[in-house]
Amino acid sequence: MNTVKTIVRTKVGTTVETKRLYLRKLTLEDAPVIYQELTSINEVTKYLNWKKHESIRETLFFLKLWIKEDHYPKNQYYGIIRIEDDLLIGSLNIQIDLKDIPHIGYILSPKVWNQGYATEIVQGVVSFLFKEGYNQINAEVRKENLASIHVLNHVGFHQYEEKDNTFLFSILNLKCK
Repeated sequence: MNTVKTIVRTKVGTTVETKRLYLRKLTLEDAPVIYQELTSINEVTKYLNWKKHESIRETLFFLKLWIKEDHYPKNQYYGIIRIEDDLLIGSLNIQIDLKDIPHIGYILSPKVWNQGYATEIVQGVVSFLFKEGYNQINAEVRKENLASIHVLNHVGFHQYEEKDNTFLFSILNLKCK
């Protein structure tokens, strides 16, 4: 397998859509919202491997990289969109490692924290990836990020390793052949 099928257009025409959310490809036009709602906020970036962005130009630079990387099937970036108002409220990344295991990561605007959106989109992506034939999905979370740890545990991920200041989580498809 060793690729991520584009979630929005797969061989079966599937889209990751939940009751309240859907995923779509990020575009350069998303830069102002991504900067204002995500990358410029300390509370959003404090658990990530990169610091908050100091300008929209910085966000635009990284967004261009993400969109460029998106052409490589092992790494896909999506906007998390709220259905009721078609508002971008976060982003989600899926990266396939050399062992053909997807790793997911996500960030959400603080304006929508504690409303179940993270759990909902992670459940949707896990379900999608299992249907696409992946048998394991991993995630890495900083030890202090209790909210994401709670989300992953709620969805069914289990911590399998601890390294430095992070926990490594995994969920297995127990229905696989």
